[in-house]
Amino acid sequence: MNSFKIAHFLFHKVEETIKFKLYVAEVVIRFEFNESYGNEYIRLSYSVTPNDNFEKLSKKQQDSMFKGSPDYIFSLSTHAESYTSTENKLLRILEFRHIYDGIMSYVLLQLEQCMPQAVALKVKNPDMWPLASYTESYLNTLLHQNRSLLLYETAKSDSFQWGRLHSLSKRSAALFSQEKKYYSITDLELQTQTGLSLQDIRWLLLHYEVPLKTKGSRIIEKVKIHALRLATALKKELNDGSYVYNTHAYRQILDHLYKYHLQDERKALLDLQRETFLKDLPIQKGDLLQLKDTRIVQVLSVTIDDENVLKFTYVIIKANLEAGKRTRQIRSADIAYMIKKEDFTTYIEATPLRHLDLLHKWVLKKRTKVVLPAFVPDLVRAEQ
Repeated sequence: MNSFKIAHFLFHKVEETIKFKLYVAEVVIRFEFNESYGNEYIRLSYSVTPNDNFEKLSKKQQDSMFKGSPDYIFSLSTHAESYTSTENKLLRILEFRHIYDGIMSYVLLQLEQCMPQAVALKVKNPDMWPLASYTESYLNTLLHQNRSLLLYETAKSDSFQWGRLHSLSKRSAALFSQEKKYYSITDLELQTQTGLSLQDIRWLLLHYEVPLKTKGSRIIEKVKIHALRLATALKKELNDGSYVYNTHAYRQILDHLYKYHLQDERKALLDLQRETFLKDLPIQKGDLLQLKDTRIVQVLSVTIDDENVLKFTYVIIKANLEAGKRTRQIRSADIAYMIKKEDFTTYIEATPLRHLDLLHKWVLKKRTKVVLPAFVPDLVRAEQ
C-alpha cells in the first residue's frame, strides 16, 4: 500500500512536470526525517522551480499548473506508538528507502527522457541517507527485542551527527595534510578506553570543532582525531566552571593523550610548570638552610626529579663561613629552617669576625621554619 501511494504521488507529479516542461527551470526531489509532537515521519518532497516563460503567463494560467501539495508524509510512528513499536520504526525506515530507490529509477528515466536538457534535475541519493544506513547496520547486529529501542535511538543520533562530522572533516582536510602525525587516535579507541558512547565522544568533537578525518561515507566507521586539538578541547570542557558529567572519562582521555600521543608536548608543559613552581618557591639559590641535624648549608640549586620530588643541592659552610666545594643533595624532609640570601650577605658584610659558632647564634634569631608545598603537575589546567 505504501509503495502504491508513493508511486501515485510521484507519477502524478512527473506527469504534470512533463506536461508543462516548457515552463520548468528545476526539479528537486528529496526527503528528510522529521519529528513533531512525538510523531515521527519522513517527508518526501517534489518541488518545481518555474522558469522565465512561466512568469510571462497570466495568473489564471499559472494557477492551473503544478497543483497539489509538494509533500508526501510517510509515517514511522505516532506519539502513542513511539515507545512500543521500535522494531516497526526501524523496518519502516528501510521500507521507505527500498520503495524510494525502486520508484526513483523509473521517475528519473522519465524525466531525463522527456525534459529539456536545460532543466536541472536534483534527486537525493538514498545510498547517502545516514539514518537508513545506520538503521540497516544496527538491525544487522540486533540480538534481541530488549535492545531495539536503544539501537533505534543510537541510529538516529549517529545519523544526525553524520553530516556535521563529514563537514568538519572537509574543513580539516588542509590541516590533516600538514599535521598528519597528530591524527593518531580514533573515537573507537576512546570508546574502548573510557566506556563513553560514540555519540558523546563525537558531540565533544563537534562542539569544539576538533579537526578530524572520517572513514566511511554511508556510515562513519571511525573518526581519526587531532590529538593535540582534542587535548585543548578537553581542557576547555573541564575548566569552564560548570558541572561536567563525564569528568572522570575526560580526565582519562587527557592522561592517555599525554602519555601515549603527546609525549613531547607533555614534557614541555611539565617543564614550564616546574619552572614556574621553582621560581615561586620560598627557597632559592644562595639561601642558607639549617638541616634537622643542625648543620648549616648553602643552596646551590633546586630541582624537581621525574617523580616530582623537590631536590636541593648544597655545599657545607666551613668554619670561616666560606662555602665548601663538595656538593650533596637532600629532600624537603631534611630541612628544618631557612635564612634568605640577602640576610646572610648583610650579616657577612657587617661582621668582621667570621666564625661558624657565631653564625649558629645569629641563625637562631633570623631563621624561618620551612613549610614547602609539594609539586603536583596539573595537565588539565596547563596552558597548551
